Amino acid sequence: MKKVFVFFIALLLMLCSCKKDSVFNAKIYKTKNVIIITWDGVRYSEGWGDTSHQNTPHLVNEMFDSLTIFTNLRNNGITNTTNGHTAIMTGNYSEMQNNGTEFPPHPSVFHYWLKEKNQPAEKAWLVTAEWKLFVLGSTSDPSWNSAFSPVTDCGLNGGLREDSSTRDKAISVLQQYHPQLMLVHFDDPDFFAHQADSVAYINAIKASDEFTFSIWNYLQSDSFYKNTTTVFITTDHGRHLNNVNMGYISHGDGCDGCRHTQCFALSPDFKKGMISNEYDQTDITATIAELMGIFVPQMEGNVMNEAFMNK
Repeated sequence: MKKVFVFFIALLLMLCSCKKDSVFNAKIYKTKNVIIITWDGVRYSEGWGDTSHQNTPHLVNEMFDSLTIFTNLRNNGITNTTNGHTAIMTGNYSEMQNNGTEFPPHPSVFHYWLKEKNQPAEKAWLVTAEWKLFVLGSTSDPSWNSAFSPVTDCGLNGGLREDSSTRDKAISVLQQYHPQLMLVHFDDPDFFAHQADSVAYINAIKASDEFTFSIWNYLQSDSFYKNTTTVFITTDHGRHLNNVNMGYISHGDGCDGCRHTQCFALSPDFKKGMISNEYDQTDITATIAELMGIFVPQMEGNVMNEAFMNK
């Protein structure tokens, strides 16, 4: 009896001391699938921060009534592509090379879902325009040994591919495999900004909006996804403010232009409208874990409770 008592005390202490280690919730949500769509390197001032919303016409017209809008989502880590995506996928900020030579130190929410739900790899996919993001499909944590990894379809010939081709591939995967978790990455806004081509940068944002709407339309037409899918639309990082370094051409520091990212969600479980509370990228991971009912240990993020209808 004494041993049983000691066991339960130890268990209680462990649970109380690991507040951020688990966001597992046994509640049943309508969400059965989660799609993350990232628009690489879109500065808030050219996204939702532009009150005319001229660069996001589909979001503010066809999709607006279904949107939950997080007006103050932050990248509180390293503001580049690999590290931003790693925070979104793993729920932890890391310090990694931005060139595809390092795997994240933590498994992603996709890894944990595949393991806990005993699902085949093709039920979780990474479809990205940039090759280097294949690293999100694995982890340097030796206890995983590349097990429970999602399928990756990243870039073209070790580099970039057209965002339109990435959109087409994503819809093809949705049709053929019906994954329950997917990351889709559009790269052109970041690419053209780095080329100092302001017109192409803006046009790439508009194209990302259009490609996202194409995916959303498909999800609405497929009985597997309709009314059971949460879509997050976000950015990995922003860009320098106009008075910082090279302005919109670059990014990578802690200025508000780089840290203030945009985030939208379309979810059967979320309230519609504006959420002004400050969140960060790791909170997306925690919220996905909550929706999908999985345990992700040692995660920095917290669930975006204000977004839920019943909280």
